[in-house]
Amino acid sequence: RAAASLAPAARPEVHRIAFLAGLFHDIGKATPYFQDYLLRTHKRTGLTSHAASGAVLAWWYGGEMGLTPWERLAVLIAVARHHGALEFVEWPEVLVSLRADLRDPAHSLARQLAALDLGGIHC
Repeated sequence: RAAASLAPAARPEVHRIAFLAGLFHDIGKATPYFQDYLLRTHKRTGLTSHAASGAVLAWWYGGEMGLTPWERLAVLIAVARHHGALEFVEWPEVLVSLRADLRDPAHSLARQLAALDLGGIHC
């Protein structure tokens, strides 16, 4: 729906960005942590956040799809901030932070990604 909501005259790369952001913006909700929050506890934790995991997966899959680094960054920003303002922030700092979080197996982002069926998502 994100890609379909664009003006027909929008450039093809804008359609690719919107399509990928639409696919991945809520994929983090597939973790058992979010499902437990949704269906049982109704208590938010660092493990129930879903935007960062979707942003990381969108970045990775954007590379698989052949998007340019700028297109991938646009998708990452859209997914990471889809519940907040898409205001300007220091995105190099965000990328460095995401990278550090992914390298720490105890961090919630790394745990969320480990809990997803990445093979099934890739199909």
